[in-house]
Order: sequence, then structure tokens, then C-alpha cells
Amino acid sequence: MAYTRISLGRMLLAAALCTAASCSARQASRADEAMREQAVVRPAAVAEPLSPASFLRQEWAYGGNPGSLISTPHYLIHTTVTSDRVRDRLPVLLEHAMHRYRTIFGNLPAPRDQLVTYVFQDRRQWSAKTREVLPDEAGDLENLGRGGFSTRGMAILYYIDWRGYDRDTFAIASHEGWHQFTQSTFRNQLPVWLEEGIATLMEGHSFRTDQPAPTFDPARNSERRYAMRRIVRRDRWIPLDRLLRERPQDFLGESKDALLDYYGHVWALSLFLLQGEDGKYKPALESLVQDAAAGRLYRRLLSHPAVQEARARDEILSGRSGPWIARVYFGVAPEELEESFRAFARGLTS
Repeated sequence: MAYTRISLGRMLLAAALCTAASCSARQASRADEAMREQAVVRPAAVAEPLSPASFLRQEWAYGGNPGSLISTPHYLIHTTVTSDRVRDRLPVLLEHAMHRYRTIFGNLPAPRDQLVTYVFQDRRQWSAKTREVLPDEAGDLENLGRGGFSTRGMAILYYIDWRGYDRDTFAIASHEGWHQFTQSTFRNQLPVWLEEGIATLMEGHSFRTDQPAPTFDPARNSERRYAMRRIVRRDRWIPLDRLLRERPQDFLGESKDALLDYYGHVWALSLFLLQGEDGKYKPALESLVQDAAAGRLYRRLLSHPAVQEARARDEILSGRSGPWIARVYFGVAPEELEESFRAFARGLTS
């Protein structure tokens, strides 16, 4: 079964926050249902660049603000963004991002239903929708700065660029798109550090005006790279044992700078596991993601002899499974990765 999590987008353009929470079930409008009935069959892969003209569109409005409802194979996009350029490119980005989610760690299943995504023109509209969807959490969400969030496979975002540019807005959409994907399809939660780390990898992209489709590069992330450069320069390293054990809100409780450091670390660590040491850890990373998607992750952890010997069942089930993930899947304790990870991270800042 899919799980519920609220995930906030790149707050202050440089951090994201994931917290466990409950929310009311998603309610589809009549227009949503009509668009779903017309939706094309979901492809397993994007064989060629998609044209904006290939998607179904109709008029939509929110709070008196005119917009569009766009149906793609995997998304139902509600947007009041006024830029034609951004509005046309957004569904292309999301569909290619979905292909990326489903293939970067081997073949992963498609969502059963279209993922509902809201991209509003401004923060005022976003705040109104946030209060509508998550009334109890809205105050906290509105106080965290610029960004967006996802919950139960639905993303609520707003346009944070200007004059028709879209880099930061699309980076948030790609980050939250990963959360939508895992919330909708994974049977086990990934550990928080990896869930957020992979989401930061998805931010890296290029989508120039002369490109018919985006290209994704997890290392192409100037905000995360800047965060790591600051960490290296100021010697603000977070020990891996702590990084894998604690949650983003633990760091937010210290300061916003500490939260930025956390996200710089999980981006660099996820990139290290994907590409570092000539791909040494990539097969284990793929196995970990595949196990979470199929619902095998916690069964494998709890049946491991080292976990049983240490009687770590309660620790793992309480959400503090990070260090055990390293031992079971990557065959090393977090402290054994410290030196090689830091060398890799320093290389990202040069």
C-alpha cells in the first residue's frame, strides 16, 4: 500500500522539509473526472520529446483566477500560471521527469492514477489552497518561506521565477514529483535521508528554449553545490551516523542554516551512492529502491542477522533505520563511509 507523507519543496530555494502527517482524502472535481476519462494510455517510457499540443487541455479557474487543466499520461495539472511559455513547458517537464523516476534505479511501476499537481501563479493562491487541503498544518507551511509541498501523491506549488523564466519552479516540480511518485507507488517508505536525497537529485536539469525536452543531470544543481561549498569552507560537516539517523525537522529546530546543511549533505551523499567510486554502491542503491517499491525493505532489514543480534527492531520501526540501511545494503557502517564520502563531496565544490 502507498504511504502518506507531507513533503515541502525547496524552501528558500535551497531546502526541503519532510514531515509525517495525515490529511483528508483527495477529492476530484467533475472536470478532473472528465479529463481522466479522456486520458491516453500511460506509456512505460518517453520514446521521444512530447509536444505541448499532445496533451488535453480545458479551461479551469481557482478563486476567480483563470487557468488551465492539463491532462497528460501521468499527471492532471491545474495551473493559473499566466506565462504561456511556462504553461506549455510544464507538462513536458513533468512527463519526462516521470520517465526519469521510473528508470534511474531500474524499472519501477507507474502510478495507477494520474498524479494531481497544482501550480499557482502566486503565493496568495497557493496559501488559499494550502489552507483548504491541510487546514491544521497550513500555518507551519506558510511560515517556511518559498516553495511547495506534496501529500498523498498530490503536489501544491506556485511560480517562484519571474518574467517567464522557469528554472527554479521546474526544479521544485521535479523534486516534489519524486515525492508524489513514491507516495503513490512505493509500498515501503524509503528512509527520510534517502527520500529527500533522491528528490534533490531530481532537481538537476537543463531545459533551454531550443530544447524540445529537458535533460536531467543530478550533479547539475547550483543551490545544493553552493550549500556543500559553504559546508566545506566552514567545516560544518554532519557525521554520517547522525545524518542517517535524524530527521530534517531535527535540524530545522537548530536553525534554517542547519536545515540547508542537511539538504546539501543528503544531495551529496545520494550522488555519491549513485556515482561515487566508479559506481561501487549503485547496484546496492538500486536494490534498496526496488525493495522499498515492492514492499520488501523492512522485511529484509528485520531478517538480517546483525539487526536481530542487536535487537534493533524497535529502532528500525520507529523510523531511525538509516544506519542499519547502510550496514545491510551497502555492507558498511556509516563511519566507514565518512572519509570517501567527504572526499567525493569536496570534489563537487572545486
